[in-house]
Amino acid sequence: FVTSGKSPSAPRKVIRPKSLGIDVFINPEVEAAREIMSILSSFYSTPVESFANDLVQIREFKAEKETIVDKPLGDIAFPKPCVVAAIIRAGGVIMPSAGELIRQDDRIYLVASREFMDELGERFAQPQRPAKSVIILGGGRVGFLVAEGLQRRGVLVKVVEGNINRCQEIAAELEGAAVVQGDGTDRDFLIEQGVPSA
Repeated sequence: FVTSGKSPSAPRKVIRPKSLGIDVFINPEVEAAREIMSILSSFYSTPVESFANDLVQIREFKAEKETIVDKPLGDIAFPKPCVVAAIIRAGGVIMPSAGELIRQDDRIYLVASREFMDELGERFAQPQRPAKSVIILGGGRVGFLVAEGLQRRGVLVKVVEGNINRCQEIAAELEGAAVVQGDGTDRDFLIEQGVPSA
């Protein structure tokens, strides 16, 4: 069962109401917002999926560091437990083996405890600076949830929204966020709002 809900805040997570005869409730807006926040808040801005109540993650890392490029997979020290699920090279999928050489820009999918993900990222990829300020184009449900979540994490947020009434609603709910009415497709307007520096 998939629901968008009438309110951006309900439901906030996947729930399993077996008593209703429904296997899973999913709020697509909430799931999209969580994925965006995960990428923006990480030192390694790559896709991630979480399992087992967020205890286990599968994450994609791009092989960029000289210390691992052209080395056999078996020679790389991984935290325990950790599973190399797949390697993507030139659009093809390679099933990992100990003798497989890691090539520059390979995309490696690792399954491990969430606590090890930053450590794994340090071995494979050049770290990215987590976002400190973000401009969100559009104040719809997903945009609002992302703005709300990032603000809770201490990120400076500016929301650009075309509808003045929606701007007022967002400004009332997100104290401390800058809310600007404008056209998110207007290049000059975006430059004025500091998009190149956000």
